[in-house]
Amino acid sequence: MLFKSLEDFVIQQLELLNLERDAEIAESRKLQETFSAKQLQERGVCILNLVVHGMRSGLYGRTIITFGSKLVGKELPSSNMSSGDIVGIFSNSSASQLEKDQICSGIISCVKSNTIEIALDSDCENIDLNDNECYKLLQLANSVTYRRLKMGLNSLKNYQGPAATLMNTLFGEQVFSSANISLPPVLLGYNNDLVWFNKNLDHSQKEAVEFALKQRELAVVHGPPGTGKTTTVVEIILQTVKAGNRVLACAPSNVAVDNILEKLVSNSSVKAIRLGHPTRMQEAVQNRSLDAVLSNSEARSIVNDVRRDLDAQLKQIPKTKKRGPIFNEIKNLRKELRERETKAVKEVLSHANVILTTLTSATQEGPLKHLLPDHFDYVVIDECSQATESACWLALTRAPRVLLAGDHFQLPPTIISPEAARRGLGLTLMERIIQRKEDGKSCVRMLTTQYRMHRDIMQWASDQLYHGKLEAHSSVASHLLMELPGVEDNEDTGIPLLLLDTAGCDFHESATSEEGSKANSGEAALVFLHVQRLVESGLPARDIAIVTPYNLQVELLRQMLSGKYPQLEIRSVDGFQGREKEAIILSLVRSNSTGQVGFVADVRRLNVACTRARRHLCLVTDSSTTSRATSGLVEYMEQHGEVRSAHQYLQEMDNVVVPEIGNRITGEAAKPRKVVVPSTTTIDSNQSKQEKEEIAAKVKSMLTEWAASAECGASCIKEFPSTLTAYERLIVHQWAEEHGYQHRSVGENHKRRIQIYKSAVVIPQQADEEIQPTQNEQSHVTSFDAPTSLKNDADGALPKVVEKMELKENDLSSSKKKKNKKQNSSSGLESQKVPTKDKHLKLVVPTPSAVSESDDNNVKCDDCKKQVPKQNLALHRLRCTGAGPTEQAVRPKQKPVIKPLPSLISSDGTKDLNRNGKEKDIDDVLSEFRKLDNVCNYATCKTGISLMGQLCLFCQRRFCLSHHLPEIHGCGDAIRRQARSVTLKQGFVAPGSLPVKPKVIETAKRAHLQRKLEKKLEDMSTQRAGKKEEKKKK
Repeated sequence: MLFKSLEDFVIQQLELLNLERDAEIAESRKLQETFSAKQLQERGVCILNLVVHGMRSGLYGRTIITFGSKLVGKELPSSNMSSGDIVGIFSNSSASQLEKDQICSGIISCVKSNTIEIALDSDCENIDLNDNECYKLLQLANSVTYRRLKMGLNSLKNYQGPAATLMNTLFGEQVFSSANISLPPVLLGYNNDLVWFNKNLDHSQKEAVEFALKQRELAVVHGPPGTGKTTTVVEIILQTVKAGNRVLACAPSNVAVDNILEKLVSNSSVKAIRLGHPTRMQEAVQNRSLDAVLSNSEARSIVNDVRRDLDAQLKQIPKTKKRGPIFNEIKNLRKELRERETKAVKEVLSHANVILTTLTSATQEGPLKHLLPDHFDYVVIDECSQATESACWLALTRAPRVLLAGDHFQLPPTIISPEAARRGLGLTLMERIIQRKEDGKSCVRMLTTQYRMHRDIMQWASDQLYHGKLEAHSSVASHLLMELPGVEDNEDTGIPLLLLDTAGCDFHESATSEEGSKANSGEAALVFLHVQRLVESGLPARDIAIVTPYNLQVELLRQMLSGKYPQLEIRSVDGFQGREKEAIILSLVRSNSTGQVGFVADVRRLNVACTRARRHLCLVTDSSTTSRATSGLVEYMEQHGEVRSAHQYLQEMDNVVVPEIGNRITGEAAKPRKVVVPSTTTIDSNQSKQEKEEIAAKVKSMLTEWAASAECGASCIKEFPSTLTAYERLIVHQWAEEHGYQHRSVGENHKRRIQIYKSAVVIPQQADEEIQPTQNEQSHVTSFDAPTSLKNDADGALPKVVEKMELKENDLSSSKKKKNKKQNSSSGLESQKVPTKDKHLKLVVPTPSAVSESDDNNVKCDDCKKQVPKQNLALHRLRCTGAGPTEQAVRPKQKPVIKPLPSLISSDGTKDLNRNGKEKDIDDVLSEFRKLDNVCNYATCKTGISLMGQLCLFCQRRFCLSHHLPEIHGCGDAIRRQARSVTLKQGFVAPGSLPVKPKVIETAKRAHLQRKLEKKLEDMSTQRAGKKEEKKKK
């Protein structure tokens, strides 16, 4: 976008900023008006019921107020607030949450489990907070940034300063000047070569440094992910300082500024000062902040005296009711402190050769107002592509030369207003310069060697966005997770790219109606399982990050994983830019029948998400819900990585507890989940389409021949070898589905096999021990020949597995029953020992004396008294009696201790008699039932329950108050089963079901409470004494 003039640019930017500010205010107001304070607390932007725990002077002179819960020792509710956020302090009783009704505002300096510390703004000098009153904290929108941007744009209209030539060049009024032919002599060595501070720079980095030093007005360094852009920027700053220039280094975020400062401080020749609030800086660089340097300057003794007086006055505020004189003294002390600090600030800043700050702090309102307009010779803006152009102009007017560094193919600045974004507020200065047809690219140099990613992770971004120019350094080109210390070599750690495809699994996205953000519980469960597998492989959780475009998915994943893996990072794509991890798991969330992908279609967002990974990138997505960008990424991973269907994980996912996303769910996820039969495991992406068709035809042909043969009986199980590939297993599953056969996978990892059978076959469930079938078992297992190319086992024998079981009784056809009857009569029933992995595990077949025959085909089991077919007796007996020592001990059922119900027939089968010796009639039975309603049903209790009785929900009997608990009268097993079921469904343990640790009150707080109690008792005693005297006088 080209502007006709500077004036046109200012007018348009001011209009777009107003739109953005209005959208920000409307969004904040909607949140505050729609939700109550309690609902805002649930969303993490408000904390209620806080009291003042202390007030002190800290953080180099700023007033700090410590808030905590009004309940002593109680932890604060979880919130999204963190160090550096702006908050407003409100009265807890105030219904208003508008910024105009706040008591004061400040910046969070420290957040602990039970306290939160607020560094007050400088205009909150006369704050009056009562330690007996409750307050609430509300996270605020930042109005300071908008005011500074507007002021900076207005200052451009009549600008006359050192950056006049640069300004004319950037607005097209003149072309870029030609570069200098040579570098300043002070930078050159004996051979007229540049002397490098960092001797490890690669060729493209060195070229970018020399180019920037020779440019007269503007240089742009384009740094794709992992190419060492900040390292290059630091080298340019050091060389510029060495040439005798003073540098203003800026970035749109505090993190980016601190990254520059961390690399700069390693060089002792640089005098660097960091502007800004110390709470917003990383701890490692806080000693370079202006506040810290001032506290160590020569004027510190006088300033410290003033601060001590200020602290003493602040401590007096809660102790007295006459606070007017104290506030006046505080005001005078603050004024004196500012005057002395202003003098010290001028001296400190004038001696610094590098000053670092965020773009919005590089204004005339901040400490830079103490310096002359032409103080700086060079301005550096790192991460320029993440800042709006109006923010960049706050710093650009400070010097005649500028260096812009960034990557316009990564995330742009965040714009809330759709109208402002459409009209160009999100267009960055870096993009606008590169888009200039005449001379835009003449001032740009791109870094081409990246030091982060495996070559396969890098290549998609390189081809898609960087014209294939990126190269992986030899140190990272082929590195994998399995090469890290303590990490196993397996199917997860030995691959750089993994695609988990949820297509066909009905893992639909969902959204909360209020927020509009989206989540996908199916993808979340898959992510949980993959994280678990990586950690079990030896990869520390701190080396893994989960990245997703949607905040609702972030919240869901944190609920599932943060408790188990506290060091695991889970962030949105926007919040993870500039970071890296050994393994990145990317959940794209979107899965719907219409194919809509929303802002996930932004290729820049995908670029940021994928290029955070060093050794392993796992993409979890629905390949049927794609855009042009996402489909290209999926196709790339299918060609260069490993692809797994989510069907493989369905059985494991049943054990994953996924929390409820919210009470108001919209979208296709609200529909009932379709049951999907497990299918493929791993697809070999290197096989051609023709090869796959040939293999499929061969497998289907053999299956068809088997189905038509006499061998395919009703009781036959066909088992395939573990040497089948993933694609061949897929064909077997699909064939079984099409022809109505049952199919299942047994075994784990390299021993995984497929079994297919007809529905009438008794199939045992899988367990840890494997039992070889005997000749007497009626359902026999036969091997199925695989293609010749797949026979890799030496002896050709295929494992025939029947595992420890929970069995079903299935009736075979009548002809099969007769055949089994003859076999049983000829061979007899006797105990047989079955060879297993555990020598103690036996399959016990009862002898004829152990059962009672009832007819020709069925026998009665002596354990459960059920009639079962003779041919199923052995397996049924195994289920009834257990599998020997390896079985877990089963809790004996609790015997009911309740009175029997009245009946016309006695327990021995004869007719029951009444008290007169006559047979009971229906009136006698009804009379006894009426008595049961009036007497406790516990066997030995005769307490009346006409007025006070309790109905048991399990046995539907009424009991007295002494015996109404289920555990007492015999329903203990029922209530335990119900409790387990509720816990499994809800995914958490009900409050109060676990022992509660006694709360320990701190010594100081206990003493404070004790004093308040004694004072209260003394006041009450005085009141009683006064009343007695009044009575005596009367």
